[in-house]
Amino acid sequence: MDVSMQFDDVKLPALGVSWRHSNHEPSQLYPEYLVKLTLQASSDDRSITNNTIGRHLHVAPPPIGRLGFRLCDVIWAPYLFRGGQSHSNNVIDSILQRRSEQDSNLTTTKRRRGFGLELETVQLPPDVENDCFTHQQQFEQSIEKARRWHLMRVSDCGYGDVREVNDMYDELLKWQVSTDLYVDNAAPPTRLDLYQQIMEHIKNGKCDPRLSSDSEAIHTLNELVLGGRVEMEITGDFEIPQNQNIPKSQASPEYKSPLPPHELYHSFPPPENGHDKATDTIRLVLDGILKNAEVSNRGIAVPTVSDIGQSATSIHVHVNINNPAAWPREAVTKYGDVEATYSLLGVIFGWVVFDRVVGTHFNMPNVWRDRSFAPMFASGPEFSWNEHSWKHGTLTLQPEQAKHVKLNNIQAWFQHVHSCLQPRHDEKKEQEPPTSLFQAVFDHKVLIDTISRWNSLNLLSLEPYGTIEFRRMHATLNADFVSAYTWFCCGFVEKFSQASMWEKYLLPLLAEAQTQRLVWHVSLMLRIRPQLKICMISCVVVMILPCQEAHLRY
Repeated sequence: MDVSMQFDDVKLPALGVSWRHSNHEPSQLYPEYLVKLTLQASSDDRSITNNTIGRHLHVAPPPIGRLGFRLCDVIWAPYLFRGGQSHSNNVIDSILQRRSEQDSNLTTTKRRRGFGLELETVQLPPDVENDCFTHQQQFEQSIEKARRWHLMRVSDCGYGDVREVNDMYDELLKWQVSTDLYVDNAAPPTRLDLYQQIMEHIKNGKCDPRLSSDSEAIHTLNELVLGGRVEMEITGDFEIPQNQNIPKSQASPEYKSPLPPHELYHSFPPPENGHDKATDTIRLVLDGILKNAEVSNRGIAVPTVSDIGQSATSIHVHVNINNPAAWPREAVTKYGDVEATYSLLGVIFGWVVFDRVVGTHFNMPNVWRDRSFAPMFASGPEFSWNEHSWKHGTLTLQPEQAKHVKLNNIQAWFQHVHSCLQPRHDEKKEQEPPTSLFQAVFDHKVLIDTISRWNSLNLLSLEPYGTIEFRRMHATLNADFVSAYTWFCCGFVEKFSQASMWEKYLLPLLAEAQTQRLVWHVSLMLRIRPQLKICMISCVVVMILPCQEAHLRY
């Protein structure tokens, strides 16, 4: 596909776009397709309207082949993997040792950033035979089993270790387990594929012998893997054991870390090995409780692909912004109104710039354009996001339609930001607005009416919790991966909220808002000047290379 543009006497050269899977252009990162969009801009001395340019909307075909994941990252059951119990023992022992060292080397000079973690899972119903009628009760029962089991391991140690063990598990009892009714097991083809991988895994002797010789345990594991609301059609050579029950639905417990003042937190600068109290807590929940055969006889899964080709389960991280009960606590009061507003705007604008980079490098391909955490395109709402993954792009929005969309409309919210900032820099304005700048810019109703919640970065959690929510991440049972992602989210807020980042990612946009009246239909991350020739060239460069260095240029 080629595009060329004509403006006055300047004709821009044709630009080629290749599909990612093209044999001729293996270096091309991601595919795009073309639509026409109107750019309108005006300044004090010149007005130009209805000049059309060709640009690229962000549309990618479904991924080809299997998603890349390890079996142990998406499913766990007692004795499904060799050495699982030894791993749990080592994890718990190392956590206890580090906690003792952290207490002895505690420092108050580091800056802390509080966060909350939400992990979606799929499981079988609670174990009623053991008096567990909710997954919250089952989780608490597993914690108490782990406490008793761990205390036996340190019974010969001193009082200090016993106290540390009790403190560790008391903290876990503050976690909450809710049910997310939107979460269900994977699409039928994905379930069948996982089942086949597990059967091959067992057949090749990669599981503990205690599982391969226990037909009842295998039947229970099959219920977890094969059950789901969307009925499967068993065809071809696929076979399931006789008398195998396939549930019509699964439970969907979601594990949530404690609210402030007991929230998890990371300290900056981070330790060299990446381990701190929060990472140890995450490892303890996953490897010491949920995946510990000594304390849990229930399997757990984090399905990958839903029946519409998007995420079946995901991870959400809430990073504290202005909740005074959460870290950095007293540091919040050091910010003035303008500084606090600019700091958060710096984080948001930075995320819009790097959103596609983060998604394509960290996330599985099926969640890049998930409607539950849609990309925050600076160009505004390009799609309705209601299509199945393999039909994305069939329902594009026209520019006039996009103005009024109340979902994923970054452009409309950005214009609201400009309207809030303009009076602050207008010398003719003598009266201060009735509310603080922070409250005006991040007005809850405006957020609902423009970008709403279903974005890769959710701002609606600011009002109830004082956090922003990083929503787009596929779920995993790999505790190290989960911990690393929480470090990334907290680190992103720490970095882009700094005044040193404003000059590159914030102030150029605000400066343009003060000097020109702009209606942008192309990209909020472009500094549009009266010299529209430069603007058009920049626009195409940014859109055609969405994940490369050009995405950072204004």
